[in-house]
Amino acid sequence: MSMTLTLLQQYVRRRIGNPSATDVTDATLAGHVNDAYEEIRDKYKHTRGRARATFSTVLGTDKYRITDVTEVLYKAWDRTNDQELEVVGINYLVENDFIDSVQGKPVKVGRFEDYIQLLPVPNGVYQIELYYKEKFTALVNSSDIPDLPDAWHRGIGILASFNYYDVDGRDAAKATYQMQVYKNWLTDKPVESHEETEAIDSGVEMPSLARQTDKRLDFDHSS
Repeated sequence: MSMTLTLLQQYVRRRIGNPSATDVTDATLAGHVNDAYEEIRDKYKHTRGRARATFSTVLGTDKYRITDVTEVLYKAWDRTNDQELEVVGINYLVENDFIDSVQGKPVKVGRFEDYIQLLPVPNGVYQIELYYKEKFTALVNSSDIPDLPDAWHRGIGILASFNYYDVDGRDAAKATYQMQVYKNWLTDKPVESHEETEAIDSGVEMPSLARQTDKRLDFDHSS
C-alpha cells in the first residue's frame, strides 16, 4: 500500500508514543520523514529514481547545465548516429578540457558539478539521450507519495522514528531500538536492481530503457 506524507507522519507519531501536535509538530515529523526517504533512496538502487531525457546540442558548445536534473549520470547516447557515448569521470574532464577549436562528433560525456560536458566539442546539432538518477524531491503536500516501491514505504517511517529520537527526542535507548527494528526490517526487502539481475539470469524479459518515461530537456547552454 502506498503511503502519503500524511500517512507517514501518522505512522511515525504512533511509533514515538502519539505525542500531541503541539509537542511534536507535523512539520517536525515531515522533516524526519524526508530525511529518511532521501537516505533510503540514495542508499539502495531503485529504478523508480531513474529517468531518461534528450536534448539537442549547439554547434561549438560542449557544456550543458543540469542543475535541476540529475545527481548521477549512468549512460548516454548520440541518437543522431545511434552510438553510445563513453561516460568519463571528473579527472578525465579536467585533464581533457578541449579548446573550442577542437570540434567533432561527441564520443565521450561526463558530469562535473552542475553541468555535463561533451568531448569533443560538438561540430553540429546532435540528439543526445541521457539515462540518469533524478534529483531528490522532498514530500511537501499531504498527498505526496515517495518515489519508491510500496514495499519500502514502511521503512521510511521506521527510519524517521530513529531520526526523531536521535535528533529531537534525545533518547539514545529508543533511538537504538528503532535502528535495530529498521535493520531487521531491511533483511528481506527487495532491491529492484537485484531482482532485474535474477530475472535476466532466469530468462525472464525485463522492461527495456525504451519503455521508461521520456523527457525533453531544455538546457541552459552556457558554460
